[in-house]
Amino acid sequence: MKKFETPMFTVDTVEDVKLEISKGINAPVVRVHHTTLEGGAENIVITILFFLDVSDTCKNNVLVNSRHSSHYLLPETHKLEQFIWDMPKEMDNIELKTIKDVIKVINDYIESVK
Repeated sequence: MKKFETPMFTVDTVEDVKLEISKGINAPVVRVHHTTLEGGAENIVITILFFLDVSDTCKNNVLVNSRHSSHYLLPETHKLEQFIWDMPKEMDNIELKTIKDVIKVINDYIESVK
């Protein structure tokens, strides 16, 4: 995996990056979290989960029955990796340069599957 000179985010900037992502994604429900996967600050990862439906329109009013997608954002490799989706098409292993690129790619994907 290619590593960039500077990571996309660090443990010091992750809260600001999460806020930028959650505000920028055009989906009814967006959840953005981070984890170090028990590997320390150098192994920080952001998880992005978005839903295209609100819970009252989902089967049995359960949000997980919505059209949804989950992604890991890896700071060292600048990769967005999809690990769960209930969508008509996949979006995986995309290499991006900035957080704005992440938001644009996700929003373009959302528009394409609506």
